[in-house]
Amino acid sequence: MGQLVDLVFKDVERLGLDVPAMRETTLELGRGGPRQKWHAPRRRFGSCTSRPASARIEQVPLLVALQSLCSFCTGQLEPPVRALWELYTEIITTDRDAGAVEAEAAKGGGTWPQFVRIRLRAPQLRDGAVRELAAAASGLLPVEQARQVLGAWEAAAARWDAAAARFRAVLAPPLLAAVVAGAVEDVHGAGLSEPGADLDRVHGERARARLWPVVSTVWASTRTRGGTPEAALAAVRAAVDARWSSQQVRDVSVLSPASTPADGHDGPASWARAEADHRARVLVAGWCRALDERLEAAAPGGQQPLRPVLVNGWPLVEDGDEELAFLAAWEQVGPCVPTRWMPRSYGYEEDVRIRSAAVLLVPAAAAAVAVEVGNPKSRFTSGAYRGGVRQQRIVLGPEFGPGPDPKEVAEAARCLLREVFPLLQADLPTGPGEPAAAVVEARRALAAAARPFPDFTGAGPDDVLAPHIWPDFYSAMAWVPGTDRFEELLVDSGSLGLLGVRLVVQAGPGDQGPLVLLEGSLRRDSDGGFLSVNCWGGNALRVPLQRVAAVLSRWPSELRRRTGEEIRIWAPYEGPVHALTGLRPN
Repeated sequence: MGQLVDLVFKDVERLGLDVPAMRETTLELGRGGPRQKWHAPRRRFGSCTSRPASARIEQVPLLVALQSLCSFCTGQLEPPVRALWELYTEIITTDRDAGAVEAEAAKGGGTWPQFVRIRLRAPQLRDGAVRELAAAASGLLPVEQARQVLGAWEAAAARWDAAAARFRAVLAPPLLAAVVAGAVEDVHGAGLSEPGADLDRVHGERARARLWPVVSTVWASTRTRGGTPEAALAAVRAAVDARWSSQQVRDVSVLSPASTPADGHDGPASWARAEADHRARVLVAGWCRALDERLEAAAPGGQQPLRPVLVNGWPLVEDGDEELAFLAAWEQVGPCVPTRWMPRSYGYEEDVRIRSAAVLLVPAAAAAVAVEVGNPKSRFTSGAYRGGVRQQRIVLGPEFGPGPDPKEVAEAARCLLREVFPLLQADLPTGPGEPAAAVVEARRALAAAARPFPDFTGAGPDDVLAPHIWPDFYSAMAWVPGTDRFEELLVDSGSLGLLGVRLVVQAGPGDQGPLVLLEGSLRRDSDGGFLSVNCWGGNALRVPLQRVAAVLSRWPSELRRRTGEEIRIWAPYEGPVHALTGLRPN
């Protein structure tokens, strides 16, 4: 066995995963050598082509092949076996990730951007999928063994949670990084850093290091990690000695008039170096004192009111999000909603990049800092577009006193979320009902304006909705609830789950909300009175049919859209002409 497999065996034993089913379940596999991966036989299209031609096929226990099984060959496994393999892989990976987070917490010096990325790996996000894998493997796992395996998953998840909590505990206070950055900007903006630029001329135009950038960077880094003023001053002095004072003095005229005596030096060069270092030490002491004073004045204190904050671009893991990452210290209120998507290939759901938004409940001081830091760098646009007005990155909700009513906070969060995504699950009915008059009128207009369906005679069930058999056209097809075509759509929506659709749906609470166009993929719901809509990576929404005016095919121009372009997930409904062709009526 290879070293990697030996490590897996140790993990299996430590986690209590060595159940009889893993040894009794065997696979037909082959490999070219004792340290190579196991490969499945080539049986159908899509099989792995890396299997050595000389590999001898043998019956291998799943436990033996667990980590050294070729990932391409897992598609050849029977569904229960693959589910069991994925279940074990998920448990072991989570436990190892918990160990990595523990090591990072023990090392110290973590940052809020790191914590944001760690939270994206939280096992709670995959708990439902893991339990579905356990259910899919129930034919191989007896009840007692299934309980043992799920117990190992819960233990690994608990270890991960504890490790993440330790990492969070050693981080600097969440507002500190933003307040430190504000203190640096205040000192620089007040002109206190200008004497440093004059002193930098002593090293000539090609100086390797400038005094103020060295001081501000090292001071900010030390204070952000929770260092004291004394520690920050010591770190700054050490950095200045190593990076600034190590340069050669080239312009002695900058040092006139002298502030230190020339006696006791080996020569003019030695005196010039000592004079420059003396002036630098004076500047450094004054700068650090001014920075500490501004930091102390800006630090919030006492119990503060709370405000819901809408963050466009959640989670904060993109380049440029470092200054806002401190918001991850507070809990999210309500769902995370998608706002825009960017295809990496040609519209496949599993290959898209999502722009999302979320609401956090944060102290008023943190909200004010987030607005100051985030809004000048706004690059997001409202879903409603608001006549082309660019929406701010950070949007504030109403202010609440300490201990606010959770229902009021939740309603305020929903109001903020509706600004960027109109269809919230909390706004949708939970049962069947009659469509509103606006929905009935939109159905009639769309059915009359939609192009006829192509003749699919002779096409296979998977080709009915494939774009390559559609003629070149400028108008979309429309599946309207209550028609035969819509019933056919409900029977076979697998292709639409791949290609994506455009829905005309009534948004908002109650039956007086506006009609909107919504991008997403369609899945058949177990309840015939609902559609399951996935808006490109967001949580699936169960939309009752009384809210749906029509399901529209995508325009061919969008199916052939180039990658790298951000696409709005929703837009206002402006009538059947715009919905079906993309053209606005005159």
